[in-house]
Amino acid sequence: MFYKYWKVFLLALTSFFWAGCDDSSSEAVCLYGPPPEYQSSNSDKVESSATISDNGDTDESSSSSSNGRAPVNCYTTSVKDTAGSSYSIFECDNGKKYLKDFVVYSEGLKDRLPKDILWSEPREGIEGDNCNFNAAPLCVDKIDSQGRQYGGCYPTIECPYKPDTTTTNCYATSVKNKDDVEIDIVECDDGHKWTREQAPFSICATNPISIPEDVTVGFPEPGGKNAKNCKLGPDTCAKTDCGSKKEYCAPTIDCPHK
Repeated sequence: MFYKYWKVFLLALTSFFWAGCDDSSSEAVCLYGPPPEYQSSNSDKVESSATISDNGDTDESSSSSSNGRAPVNCYTTSVKDTAGSSYSIFECDNGKKYLKDFVVYSEGLKDRLPKDILWSEPREGIEGDNCNFNAAPLCVDKIDSQGRQYGGCYPTIECPYKPDTTTTNCYATSVKNKDDVEIDIVECDDGHKWTREQAPFSICATNPISIPEDVTVGFPEPGGKNAKNCKLGPDTCAKTDCGSKKEYCAPTIDCPHK
């Protein structure tokens, strides 16, 4: 009797184990989770996937940074050596300065140029986004200190000239000419002297007035970079004795007194 029930009990217990295994081959494995090797494998796969994703993001960011970099423009300007001679250079937005056409100069020039002038050229794709890296080649024939001829044709780079952003102010003053006649002029910060008016100095004026040699007839554009603090004044007129006009009129420039 007890033996018959014992068989039923064993059958029920076996069914319980099979249900927990869910068709797996080991009761211990099924009851207590996947084996350690599977846990490690799955964990590695997740970590690996995350790493790939991170690397992918990093690579895309790096590529975007490379392709979308801010342009670095270079401009042609000049610099003087210790002897006062001028040489063309490229000055770039990143602060670097390159000697233009350095291949045609002797190495001795290095010692006479400012120390920050580089004996090389801007790197295409890195600097000089506004420059022409395929400009006409420069061909030269030179003779060295020993009388030997050398030279050849060299590739060149052309960059636009550096914009002049400086402004100049002009001020009203006066000078006397050789006839002791006082003439109203404007004198600018750069030392240039201009006439304040134009009409009395016209070649068609009945009595043209002589002006000193260091004074230029005419004046810079009022309000422009060379006469920033000035404005256009009223016209002045002078009698003429040439052409059909009886009178010659021209504008004036008004600048504050110094």
